[in-house]
Amino acid sequence: LQFLRARADATTVRVDVPFSDVPSDYPYQAAIYDLRRNSVISGYPDGSFRPERPVTRAELSRILDGSVLPYDFI
Repeated sequence: LQFLRARADATTVRVDVPFSDVPSDYPYQAAIYDLRRNSVISGYPDGSFRPERPVTRAELSRILDGSVLPYDFI
């Protein structure tokens, strides 16, 4: 239960606030915000996304976990 609560807290995202380091003319801005709106990504606690930084294995795991269909859908 604690894991599910932590996951719910981690995926609660305010999509009306832009990432501080993703300008409106960034080539992948629309895709980044679409993934954020669907709770696949959330960015960093400081409000940044760091789009040019390599993704770690842990981050990739979280992205893949958030991108699959929810268990109750199956």
